[in-house]
Amino acid sequence: MKLKSGYRKTMPRDGNDLLDCGDYYIKSSISEQKILSEIEFYQQLPQSMNAYFPSFLGVSNKGRWTTGYKIKKIKDYDASVYFVYAEDDSEKSDYFKRLIHLLEKFFIDIPKKAAIAKNIALIDFIKIRDLERIPRISNLSNVTALNEIISLHNFSHFFEFAQAIQLQMQKLSNHSDAEDLFFGHGDLCLSNIILEDGKLFLIDPRGNKDKDHFMSPYYDFAKLSQCFFGGYDFINHAETLEGFKPAYKSEFTNLAQQFNLNLKLIRCVEASHFLTMLPLHAEAPKKCLLFLKQALRAFESSHD
Repeated sequence: MKLKSGYRKTMPRDGNDLLDCGDYYIKSSISEQKILSEIEFYQQLPQSMNAYFPSFLGVSNKGRWTTGYKIKKIKDYDASVYFVYAEDDSEKSDYFKRLIHLLEKFFIDIPKKAAIAKNIALIDFIKIRDLERIPRISNLSNVTALNEIISLHNFSHFFEFAQAIQLQMQKLSNHSDAEDLFFGHGDLCLSNIILEDGKLFLIDPRGNKDKDHFMSPYYDFAKLSQCFFGGYDFINHAETLEGFKPAYKSEFTNLAQQFNLNLKLIRCVEASHFLTMLPLHAEAPKKCLLFLKQALRAFESSHD
């Protein structure tokens, strides 16, 4: 698919590194725990999921940082590059409809287990993440501008917004069917999805420090809705929403409904994803402003 001039590949986030070794990469990170969690994910990957991930080639201390692993190279661009920079709208539409179809097969194939209660693990995870990240927003260089934005939406501080998201999540969970837990990727955004020769490959799983990779499907579905409805990739690549419009709503909605997932609850989790990204992008004030605006929009959509 032809890309617009000036396109850029997705770059690793600060603190992560990919060392090109020909047929494979060595991924390493300044965060040892992050890499150990990813290694644990690959080592526990069920056989039924092997076809959806590049081959894990073992641990390595030859990367930029000493804790790392080798992973087979998938040579095509990740899906976020095509989402932002594809030149031909028809080709782009065909590509992403095919991608969503392959994701449907992936979600059918992955191992599942019954949830004990409705989204309790998801909401508890959100609360813990909020406690860790929300206080760090006050250290951002543009916190005054960020505070002005949330005050326009009648929130006096970021914890109040985070708590409103949690309450809406609980309310929507009470009116949703209980769902199975999925063996989750944990960061299923378009920049971690590659189509090569018609096959779907997922990269950079978040992993889980508790070594239990089963999670609510709402977590990964909200990562996808961040991209399709929230413009995450436009913000990440170009620090703008210019040229972005929500895409593939019917295809994504049908995918969610196949697994009895509530679209409003997906958007609510998406709001939390956007909000807690702010302290991870302290070096990019413009991104933080856009992430916050999209968090508020996703939250509003969870009420529509």
